[in-house]
Amino acid sequence: MSQRPLDDGAGADGAAGADKPFVHLHLHSEYSLLDGGNRLDKLVKRVSELGMNALAVTDHGNMHAAVNFYKKARAAGIKPILGVEAYIAPKSRHDKVYTGVSDGGYHLVLLAENLTGWRNLLYLCSEAYLTGFYFKPRMDRELLEEHNSGLIAINGHLGSEMGEHLMSYESSGGNASGDRSYYEKAVESALWHARVFADEGTGPRFYVELQHHIPEQISINPHLIRVARENELPIVCDNDSHFLMAEDHDAHDTLICISTGKNKSDESRMRYTPELYVKSPEEMWEIFGGAQYNNADFGRAGEESLLNTQRIADRCNVELPMDANHAPVVVVKAPPKKDLPKVTDKVFAGDLTGWFKAYCAHFELEPANDPGLDQKSLTKECDKALRLLCEGGMVWRYGAGILEFRHDEIEGEAEDPSAQGGETKTPSDRFAATSP
Repeated sequence: MSQRPLDDGAGADGAAGADKPFVHLHLHSEYSLLDGGNRLDKLVKRVSELGMNALAVTDHGNMHAAVNFYKKARAAGIKPILGVEAYIAPKSRHDKVYTGVSDGGYHLVLLAENLTGWRNLLYLCSEAYLTGFYFKPRMDRELLEEHNSGLIAINGHLGSEMGEHLMSYESSGGNASGDRSYYEKAVESALWHARVFADEGTGPRFYVELQHHIPEQISINPHLIRVARENELPIVCDNDSHFLMAEDHDAHDTLICISTGKNKSDESRMRYTPELYVKSPEEMWEIFGGAQYNNADFGRAGEESLLNTQRIADRCNVELPMDANHAPVVVVKAPPKKDLPKVTDKVFAGDLTGWFKAYCAHFELEPANDPGLDQKSLTKECDKALRLLCEGGMVWRYGAGILEFRHDEIEGEAEDPSAQGGETKTPSDRFAATSP
């Protein structure tokens, strides 16, 4: 269910009562490599000083900061909201043909509402690198359709799919004479996200995003509000913070020069607005709580967007199992020793590397999906396979003669080393062979 405007907003003066909450839901840490300038330790300290009770970190395409941020935020009494600013391929993530238009993907903020969402975030980010990387680690609509549960999506800033289409609409003339197809593409994107990120019983999972930084973004905000109102979608605002304090802009500007390989004296280089610092709730209410976003045309859209930041934060409750053992449980299947290729087989003609590859290919690794399996049998089979692989590795590294010195007292059952091409010797034989 959407949070609708409180009234028509006529004569709004920005007042929202004594309590004016705000939570940063779109923010970049130092783990947004060569782009974010927020050090996690200083970040959580500053957020605490500003009186906010929660904070999201949404780094570009990765979750590298998540556990570190989670620990630091909780230690500082701040609720950590785990998220990512994902890259979404315009078509399939498997399509890696250069077009020069959004090849790196549209931006989409994803926040984990619960542990299911956290697990989906891990999967999505991994797949983005493994199967979708082209300029950037990219997801696509197919992945989001399958792995969206427990996630809240935010879309609308410049660089997002909706933002790109509405910027084209505004540039072509906007409401007066703009190309209507661009607006319709933005509506299609909004409705697709609203359908995929449908309410799972806890509230809306898709929000139209407002930012107030640069003229281009400000020019499309009325269109974003219109899309939200016409389609009964909730609105949220954020600041896309890339650095901590207003006075840190110059240091961040230097970071961007390093990232783009430009000199600060280059007048044509990329420049970020000075507004991308971690603003206080009071500063955010001054922007979105005023008449510009709360009026007869927009209703109380600005106030709604501010209050929704806290509503979202209150819903995001992820308890990471910090002490859990995440090692996968597998069944290692080792063949009978007599079935393993011997290093002396003529087909290898003395090629130890060829033999070892053939040797290892006889072992199988499978997920332990049978609930009837017990730890003892799993351990026994695993130890047997590891012992054989270790012996095979020694032969590959040192030659078959190394097995002449195999100990009878080795852990596990004594087995005939001749399967690797060595000779069986008694302890007395070995001592005789090594005695002066």
